[in-house]
Amino acid sequence: MRTIIDKEILLNKNLTKLYKDSGMLKLSRNNAINDCLKAYNVAFSNLAAKNIKFFKIRHKRQSHHLSSI
Repeated sequence: MRTIIDKEILLNKNLTKLYKDSGMLKLSRNNAINDCLKAYNVAFSNLAAKNIKFFKIRHKRQSHHLSSI
């Protein structure tokens, strides 16, 4: 997953500039993506099991109590 994301960032000028200006480490970025994918998979599992009717995936704020940023 990391190599795919790194290639996409290098190919896109805007993403490259954002990445360099933010100073965010690759590990932090990968952990954020893994958290999002895990939430997405859990939401689809709950949807298939009919525990929920719909879901929304939102970004995790920096001030969140479980934040790892």
